[in-house]
Amino acid sequence: SEQRTARKRICKYIREGTIDVALGLLQEAYPAVLKSDPIVFQLRCRQFVELVCLANKESIAAVVPNDDRQLAQPQGGILPQNKTDDMMDVDDSRSPALLSLSSITNAPRSQRHIRFGQLGNVQNMDHAQLVRVLLEYGRQLQADYGTSSSAIVREGLVHTFSLLAYANPAQSPVAGLLDPAAREPLANLVEMAIVASENAPRMSALECISRQTGAILSELSGRRNGAASLISLKHDFIHVPDSKGR
Repeated sequence: SEQRTARKRICKYIREGTIDVALGLLQEAYPAVLKSDPIVFQLRCRQFVELVCLANKESIAAVVPNDDRQLAQPQGGILPQNKTDDMMDVDDSRSPALLSLSSITNAPRSQRHIRFGQLGNVQNMDHAQLVRVLLEYGRQLQADYGTSSSAIVREGLVHTFSLLAYANPAQSPVAGLLDPAAREPLANLVEMAIVASENAPRMSALECISRQTGAILSELSGRRNGAASLISLKHDFIHVPDSKGR
């Protein structure tokens, strides 16, 4: 059916990391799904992570525009102590990578209606243009969620922005955020929301529990929770042994 095709297409974009395109399609075909703030927040944070993945192939700080560098140097060029405490206790508060981070968190806030699907083909952007898109995207996230009443949302925002607190995010304590595997539970979550919005037959309770558990384990692993990293949902809970007990 057309609905099934649209659903698969949206989830395919999420699994490929093209989150903004998926958001645009959701806005057109399933606006009810976007009424769920937690889902929108997770998708937008994931898009920010995808932009960091692309931009991190070269030095991000090296191409931060001059006006962003001015924003990035309050009080003599270093971040206030409360900011460095928030950013995963980064030791070197003078790291060039923090220029990008500060240009987001210290930027003027401006609320506006978001029209998704407008990022363009970020894969083909030159590095300087990609970094500008990354910073603007981060500013809008900060404007929309920085003063959220939800501690979980505020913590999630800090966790996402902390990628820019390291010269090499892929070798940082939050490197798990960059793992493409984190897209899968998000795609599953969106698929369930779409199915619910269509009033289609829901998944079984067991499948819902399985997918939610997978999403939780992925999030905990991304936050470097050692215990969660040792658990395999497929092998520890879902695997059915054959007649030989294997």
